[in-house]
Amino acid sequence: MDTQELVRELHICFTEIDHIAERFDAEKFKTIRDGYLCVTGLLNKAKCPANSLLMAALAMRDFIEQRWLQKQAEGRVYWGVRLGLHVGPVVAGVVGQHKFAFDIWGDTVNIAARLETAGMQPALPAAASPSKGAAKWKCFLSSLWLKRLWKCSHKVWL
Repeated sequence: MDTQELVRELHICFTEIDHIAERFDAEKFKTIRDGYLCVTGLLNKAKCPANSLLMAALAMRDFIEQRWLQKQAEGRVYWGVRLGLHVGPVVAGVVGQHKFAFDIWGDTVNIAARLETAGMQPALPAAASPSKGAAKWKCFLSSLWLKRLWKCSHKVWL
């Protein structure tokens, strides 16, 4: 896949993923190269942020799987998806004096990113602090990293 085709395909994918995020009250935070970071609970739109995030992640996974199947049927190489979810508090804001960029920091973001990095298809790695309990997930910010994998040689399953 040449660079222009890659950028076109990322545009198609991120546009659809933006729609999925919106449908589940997740907020696109930023894209980082071929990664997509979204959060729930930051603007308190979602009734249950953790559930909204999980449903968005499943819909994103299903979309990428459909693209993968379509490209495989065309005899083309395509990518799969790795996901990492974590729930907990974050700090949000802007630092520096030039080229401002709003960002989030904290263990919640770091753990989600590491779960994504270490994740293998078909797993959907997620973690929650044992002290917080699943019932309290809705009270905390959730973060999701979506990354593509080159030359996926098998279906994406959860």
